[in-house]
Amino acid sequence: MKGHRRIVILIILAAILVAVFVASLYDQELYKTPIGRVASINGNKVQFEILNGEYKGKYIEIKHDTKDKNLVYDNRYKVNIKYFLNVSLQGEKLKGNILDQKRDSQVVLLAGILILLIIAFGKRSGVFTLVGILVNLCIYIVTIKLYIIGIPILFLSLFAMLIVTSLLLIMISGLSRETAVAIIGTLMTVCIIGIITFLIIYFSPRLPYDYLDFLPEPFNVWDANNMLLSQVLIASLGATIDIAVTVSSATKEMIVVHPHMSRGRLLKSIGVISEDVTGLMINVMFFVNVAPLLSTMLLSMKNDIGFLTVLDNHGFFYILRFLTGAISIVMAIPLTVIVATVAWKKKNYQGS
Repeated sequence: MKGHRRIVILIILAAILVAVFVASLYDQELYKTPIGRVASINGNKVQFEILNGEYKGKYIEIKHDTKDKNLVYDNRYKVNIKYFLNVSLQGEKLKGNILDQKRDSQVVLLAGILILLIIAFGKRSGVFTLVGILVNLCIYIVTIKLYIIGIPILFLSLFAMLIVTSLLLIMISGLSRETAVAIIGTLMTVCIIGIITFLIIYFSPRLPYDYLDFLPEPFNVWDANNMLLSQVLIASLGATIDIAVTVSSATKEMIVVHPHMSRGRLLKSIGVISEDVTGLMINVMFFVNVAPLLSTMLLSMKNDIGFLTVLDNHGFFYILRFLTGAISIVMAIPLTVIVATVAWKKKNYQGS
């Protein structure tokens, strides 16, 4: 009976997600920026029907000059595809230019597939995972808003990490001693990584921040340092949480079964248990940080810029994030074991 009910719930959820996807195809009224649908194409002239705003229902013809034959930077315009436009009335005629293609429906489709798969295979924990993602997204948005009004990014990042770690682990594992150990182990690891990164950033020669496109210019070096430190801490947090939870659970079981095991032997045993997940997580960190550098590396070397030059200027920040993340993964094991041995002494465990 449970299986049938689960299938019905998944079918209803799939129907809701399909309805949301269809609605995203016609959600132009939700946008303030004018959206135009390609009505016709005549050479390098594209005629758009404006779908929202004060010029809704009117047509505008915009020229496009395709300079890129490979269409890396230019669009291949097709009838019925929607684009964001910049439209203004000049005299009695509408003038404008094309900003970008409207792609929210593709994002909704991918998000819908993710939600369906997580709930189908994750069941109850999958629901908590989705709630955790939603909470993290809300915290992220609030953090950005507060940074815009002038609150230091490093302070916001530290506060957000504390909230995210606590809420995420409590939602997934519940209120328990295991959760408390994982939280403390995670935060201790991130704090040590923060100190190491602080020493690297603030006591090394000026870093090549000119190659970081996300920084507003002209930027203040102090703000740039804090931005990079915040990035490293958040990246390390994501890598550390999983290890801390795994080590916390494994340590508890070993202490319950072998209450008189020494800390050194316990650490060695947990190290053996954690070998596979540690190696996997370090490789994941490597590919996550290498992927954004790949396009820059290829384009730069195509234009006769040396490999080492690209690595020194663009790659430093990715390498820093990878190395600190890898160190945090390895460091989380002994730190969490130490916290766990304090939390689960035999007399404490029997009294809990």
